[in-house]
Amino acid sequence: MNWLDFLEKWSQEALEILSPLQKEENISHLTESELEFLTTKTLLKPPATPSQIENLENRLKKKLPPSLINYLS
Repeated sequence: MNWLDFLEKWSQEALEILSPLQKEENISHLTESELEFLTTKTLLKPPATPSQIENLENRLKKKLPPSLINYLS
């Protein structure tokens, strides 16, 4: 199983756990991340754009290794 398959499976399992909580009248105990997850239905974030990676490198004042750039994009 590759990472994307694993993360998609993990996302679905987490959604099955959290979805019933969304139906409760009081969801104020959920974190912002949990509410975002329930809205988007995935734990996965879109890949970083080249511009976002460049901005990160500028903020860090370091070039990211190719392996990390590959992971982020």
